Amino acid sequence: MIKDLNLGFTDATMYANRGNKEMLNNIFVKNEYLDKIIQNKSIYFILGEKGTGKTTYATYLSNKHDSHDTIWLTKNIRDTDYEKFYEMKSEGF
Repeated sequence: MIKDLNLGFTDATMYANRGNKEMLNNIFVKNEYLDKIIQNKSIYFILGEKGTGKTTYATYLSNKHDSHDTIWLTKNIRDTDYEKFYEMKSEGF
């Protein structure tokens, strides 16, 4: 029945809650970008427009990849900070 369908949440931060972590782990689509983030022990900033999946990536990594040598943090930044990151990227940094 349609009423029984669970379409998930519109806000990825809801998947950080204990009861919802497994659902995100089951529906998250893994790709080469995720593999690169996990395999390279570097610092990554996930940047993009609103609604492109940044928080979903961060929440998935925080939920799924608990290890002693890696720390996964989610921080929101202001639009002005985003513009600085975008400018640095376009300059080759």
